[in-house]
Amino acid sequence: MGKSKRNQNNRLAQAHYNATDYQTPLPESEQERAKRPKSLKEWQSLVEERIQSAMDEGRFDNLPGQGKPINWRQRAHTDPAQELTNGILKNNGYSPEWIDRDLAIRRELQVARDRLRAAWNFYQPDPEAQIGWQQAVSRFEETLQKINRQIDDYNLVVPILSKQRFRIELENELKRLTEA
Repeated sequence: MGKSKRNQNNRLAQAHYNATDYQTPLPESEQERAKRPKSLKEWQSLVEERIQSAMDEGRFDNLPGQGKPINWRQRAHTDPAQELTNGILKNNGYSPEWIDRDLAIRRELQVARDRLRAAWNFYQPDPEAQIGWQQAVSRFEETLQKINRQIDDYNLVVPILSKQRFRIELENELKRLTEA
């Protein structure tokens, strides 16, 4: 069994334990305990069975939006007016400012990383060129400070919390470069 499958089974078992542990335990006979699903497949079968039973009883009839196409583009976390504005911008070849800012940050960071990698490849074979390498790192650090200011500004305007960016740390970048 793969690691992700094992993790999924562990998470499901933990969720089941948390859900059953949360409830007040009722007295349970040996016969009832024997009927309780024990494996993931048994739980899935039970869920499918209950869904099918609910469908047969008509519990899913008359739901809001029934028979209408699902609007996959609309996002629950976005204001409908903002969603409309973004759609108009996109249809006319534009994008919201925060997306443009993110793209600019990504491009500038990639250029800075490429320059640092080129300096690493140039100065690494020659141990006496330590001064040149230190100058390259210093220039990269200055660029990172500028990029981090851009990231701070970007994080103030991005409307979706999960789209915020972390600041770039020099130590992590150098480690990433030397371990590659």
